[in-house]
Amino acid sequence: PAFIWHDETMTYDELLFLVQNWLAILDKHHIVKGDVVAICGTCTPRMCALLMALFIHENIVVPIVSVIPSLKEKYIQTAEAKFSIELTENDQYT
Repeated sequence: PAFIWHDETMTYDELLFLVQNWLAILDKHHIVKGDVVAICGTCTPRMCALLMALFIHENIVVPIVSVIPSLKEKYIQTAEAKFSIELTENDQYT
C-alpha cells in the first residue's frame, strides 16, 4: 500500500488517481506554474496527493498547520500566497 490511514489502505493507483484529480482542479482554478499556494490541514492521503500535484505543477507550496484562524491568515499573507486550499477533518477541500 501507498498509505495506511484510519485503518484503511490506499494503493499507488488510488494515490495516482488523487494526484491526477488535483492536477485537474489546479487547472480548473487557473493556478499556474510559479503561483504561491498555501495548503492548510492535517496530513491525509488527499493532502499528500495535493502536495505531489503542486510539485508536479511547479508551484511554490506553503504548508500551514495552525488551527487558529487569525494565525492562518497571517501566515498566508506573509507568504504572499495567491491561493489557499484547506482540507477539512473529513479530507474534503475548500
